[in-house]
Parts: sequence; C-alpha cells; structure tokens
Amino acid sequence: GAFAGASAPAAHHAAAAPSAALEESFQATATISDDGQDLALVEHLSLRTRLVGKDARKAKSSGSGPGDGYTMTNLVATVTKKGSVSIYDDMGERMYGLELGDPVRAVATEGMEDPMIAFAMDSGTVHIYNVTLWDMDRVVAGKRPKPVRTVDEEGKEVVRKISAPENATSRGHAIVLQQLSNFTPANLDEVRDMAFYGHRVLGKTLLLGTTKGELVQFFKNGTLARGIELPMGIGAMKRQGTLLAATQGQDVVFVSLSRLSMLDLKCHSPRSPVTSLVFDALNSGMMFAATEDDGVLYFHTKHKDPSGGTSCRLVERMLGTGGSSEGGDISVGSLKGYFISAQNDRIMVYNTSDVRAGEKTDYGGGFDVCDEGATSSLMGVSKPSHHRKQQPGLVTVFCQYPKRSEVHLLKSELPFFIVETDIMWLRTPIMIIGVLMVVGFQFWSRTKKGKKPSFEEFEKSMRGGGKGGKGGMGGMGGREDMDEVLKRFR
Repeated sequence: GAFAGASAPAAHHAAAAPSAALEESFQATATISDDGQDLALVEHLSLRTRLVGKDARKAKSSGSGPGDGYTMTNLVATVTKKGSVSIYDDMGERMYGLELGDPVRAVATEGMEDPMIAFAMDSGTVHIYNVTLWDMDRVVAGKRPKPVRTVDEEGKEVVRKISAPENATSRGHAIVLQQLSNFTPANLDEVRDMAFYGHRVLGKTLLLGTTKGELVQFFKNGTLARGIELPMGIGAMKRQGTLLAATQGQDVVFVSLSRLSMLDLKCHSPRSPVTSLVFDALNSGMMFAATEDDGVLYFHTKHKDPSGGTSCRLVERMLGTGGSSEGGDISVGSLKGYFISAQNDRIMVYNTSDVRAGEKTDYGGGFDVCDEGATSSLMGVSKPSHHRKQQPGLVTVFCQYPKRSEVHLLKSELPFFIVETDIMWLRTPIMIIGVLMVVGFQFWSRTKKGKKPSFEEFEKSMRGGGKGGKGGMGGMGGREDMDEVLKRFR
C-alpha cells in the first residue's frame, strides 16, 4: 500500500505521507443532511453484487476465481430518533424509505449471499428485512421476488412476474426491503448490539447481545435457536468469520459461533473500558479496540505462546487526535492495508499493509472532515471486493453539531498493491529445463564411463532385458518381431 503523492513502491511496502497528500486520497462524493430530523444511527450496507452486461462478460473471459463475477455495492442506511429509515447510494442519492414508528437501538446488516437488515427497537421488538437490489430490470443482489399468482376476471390463473421498482436512481439502481419477521424476544434484557451469522446447519441467523451478557441466536423467521450467557454485559460486538468478539468493560471476549461457546481467549485493556472494535481487513488475526480515554489498542489475537497455546497480546497503543489522547470518543474502521479512526472533527489514517503479526503500525497523518466544534464518528467502512481486484472503499463519517447533524461520504483512493502469486507462466520453462537436465545427466554419465555403448550391448538388452518375458521390452511381440526391429536398426 502507499499514500497518494508517493511513487508506487514494492508490494506491501509504504511510507507515511503528509496530511495534505493524504487528504487528496479521499474524495468527498456526497453529504447527507438530516433536514431537521435528528439522526441517531448510521450503518453501512455492503452488498455482494453480480456483474451484468459487458462487465460480466469481461470478468468471465478473464477471471480466474469464483469472485471475479462479483463486486461490492456500498449503500448507507440512516435512522432518525423517531425511527425513520432512509437508504442512500454511494453518491448520496436516496433509494428507499421506511417508517418503523419507534426509536431504534441497534442496526445489523448482512450483504453477502442472502442480504438482510435488522433493527432492534427501544420497545424490545426486532424487525428483520430481506434486501433486493435491482440494476434496471435485473436483480443483482439478493433473491429475485417470486412471481405472483392471481386469478383474472374469467377465473383463470395468471402468473405475473415482479418487475423492477419505479423508484430507481439516476444510475438505474433500486432497492426493495421485504419484511421477513417481526418478533419480541421473551425475558430478554436491553439489546446493545446485533450481528448476522450464516450457520452451515441453521442457515442465516441473527445474534442479539444484551446489557446482562446474554448472547441469543434467532432464526430469520424470529424463532429462538439457542443462546449462552457471558460473564458481563455486552457493549459492542464484531464478527469475523466464525469468531465473535464482544466488549465487556476493559475486556474483549471471544465466542465460537459454530458451537456458540465461549473461548479461552481474552484481550485486556489495562486502563480504560473498550467502546468499539474492528478486525484488520488484511490480517484477520489483528484487531483494533477503541477505548474511552486510552486511545486505540492494537491486539494480536492469535499470538503463539512458548507453551504452544494461543493468547491475545497487546502490540501497540495508538494515540488519538494529532498523536495525543485528547478529545472525545474514538470510532474505528479498516480498509485493505489501512486502519482509520475518527475523533472530534478529525480522521486519522495508519498504514497496516506491511504489518505482520506482532509488529507496529505506521502513522500516516490525519485531516479534518467535520467543521470545528463537531463530534465525528466513523460509522462504517465498505467491505473489500474480491482479493484480485482493487475497488475504492467508501468511508462514512457522521458529524454531529449542537443543533444539526450530517453524514459525509468519502471515497478512498488509497492504493493497495497485491502480490501476484500466479506462476502458471513458469510451467513451460520449468518443463524444458527439466528435460534438458535429464538428457544432460544421461550424456554426462555415459561420457564419464569412457566409452559409448556398442550395438551388441544394445541388442543384448533388447533381447533379454525386457520385463515381459521372452521377447524383451515387456514382451513386445516375440523373437520374430525383434529380429525385424534389429534389422531396421542396422
């Protein structure tokens, strides 16, 4: 990775750049204003999108992996204090609106195979919606709606296909939310955070974490699947594959989602409670934890002990605004090769593209996004696309002022150079070199003996040296055939 303004270095190596050059790597695409409505939550919705048209044909002809026919479409969902939901594209154009009627406490999104979005209300009710993304008249993310069967005036059954919605953006994109379930968990305390998880047996499920330490798993239809109780109340959760990290005061505990059991692994903040988490987008074993007043802590969650076990080791304490721990709450996010944090009205960027397990990061600088006097929160960073492709990341910054709030959408152009590991082009040269080495070794061996093999030796080996019996050479047809071979050889 490298910062803007610097020459392209070798893969995975970079140096810090001044803040001016760094700011040029983030292009402001849009600003979403609250229009008099108090925004309460902002959440990213990154959808795994199928390529269509020329892009799909190009990916099919040149692709070398299952992810080459897909890209990521990054959307932003905003929620007001009264429960009004709006979904925007990465250019700030409004795509969808939804009225929930009650204040929302937590939002969870899932944008891979079966895109969903869930809302946990202050009243205790949980809403789960299926998400479908249209590109013109094609469904490019989510499941295509099933045809509707109706009966016409003559009593005949009519099958009507669902057409694309009319509320498309200027680029032809449209999104539809269809409610899957609406349930109120019984005997469950206040929900603090949520996360989706696709289990190989249970299917797509929703995890709820409460203030009493309850971690409960529900099917998408609202039916209770299973649950466990953690030692303390849950503050924030972050999922990485089958691993779930949850904050509990100054500790971060880990849960195996495949078995829904707590692991014997814990990260500890020595001086301050942990408020938010994010895993490194490049190295899933590294985790960033923002604290109340101790900056950001950088943990290695897969550190190998001398005894052979695995533990969580604190690698580095990364300071807050301007290299100090002054200011308010810190929020964290991760792009491929970079770690981003927000505090007060400033964004800080660290280069992690060359950070191996247990090494320190490289501070790259920072720049202002919000106006002076605002409190900024890094509400989301887009998920990376297929590993062989570099796609600009979308960074969402939530600026809160005393009487208003706004959301800034920034497109990151921070480059990340991928090391190509494909050595297929070496197959032919390696084969030719191998054949030459074998032939050369045989010639050298015969020359070393001081004489060339005579015809009598060759005839003897042909007649009697075979493994197949009388005819030699594996029994190739008997003595008569062998005489003909020797005659032609002479």
